[in-house]
Amino acid sequence: MKYEEPLFLGIDGGGSKCRALLIDAVGNVLGEGLAGAANPLRGIEASKQAILEAYDKARIEAGLDNDVTESVIAGVGLAGVNLPHLKLAMENWKHPFAQMHITTDLDIACLGAHDGELGAVVIIGTGSCGLSKTDQGDLEIGGHGFLLGDKGSGAWFGLQLLQHALEASDGLTLESQLVADVFAQAQCDSATELVSKYSFATPKFFAEYAGLVIKHAKAGDLIAQNILSEGANYLDQLCKKLLDTCPNRVALIGGLSPFVEPYLSETVRAKLSPPLKEPEWGAIAFAKNQMQLAIV
Repeated sequence: MKYEEPLFLGIDGGGSKCRALLIDAVGNVLGEGLAGAANPLRGIEASKQAILEAYDKARIEAGLDNDVTESVIAGVGLAGVNLPHLKLAMENWKHPFAQMHITTDLDIACLGAHDGELGAVVIIGTGSCGLSKTDQGDLEIGGHGFLLGDKGSGAWFGLQLLQHALEASDGLTLESQLVADVFAQAQCDSATELVSKYSFATPKFFAEYAGLVIKHAKAGDLIAQNILSEGANYLDQLCKKLLDTCPNRVALIGGLSPFVEPYLSETVRAKLSPPLKEPEWGAIAFAKNQMQLAIV
């Protein structure tokens, strides 16, 4: 395959998956790859492995040998690296690339959503957070992780649902088809089994239950609707706080954003614009910015 060097790699590493985009110096897409979660908070070595696996899949799809890796300039956006010690750990990695520039998944999402320009973005995926980039500076909201934050995210929806299922099992609230579906999806026959299975589960596993919340909310289940509404209300307030900074554009991204958007206020929905590019492109833009190169 003919391509122009150097090669640029964009990595979007979140709590559920790691996506890779490999392009050449003039912006031709060479290959894409997908691997597992890449949040250093859940494991630094696992994050490194996910990055390499996603990159290798993109390289192989491009039909390129491994020796091209030494010419790859990587832009890497990861969940969790807003914590300084995790960012430092990743920056100290003896990676195989020519260069690697690390920032948060939120930063690259914002850059991608607005094609490298200023704007605001709210991520609604396994986790949740928001960022506004304006001439006055950056405002970041949320992103405090599953234990202390991430309200309105897939993991948070799943946690609320499992807690409700356990309360129903204890006879503290009514049983319903929603509760039955939780136990069926978990393949558990009792509360004890459910607790044993999820006491030490990562956000990715809780997020797998967000679909049940959405499904049953649409079907009219009040518990599911209440969970969805509470999460959406938080995200609505987050959006309004970002709008106070007067960003040029505001975009929602993440797998749950299409389902949550209808629950946001009309004021917020009227200000939303579609994302222009994926976060992987934002990661490449970040790397180029760091190299003081023009954004393709």
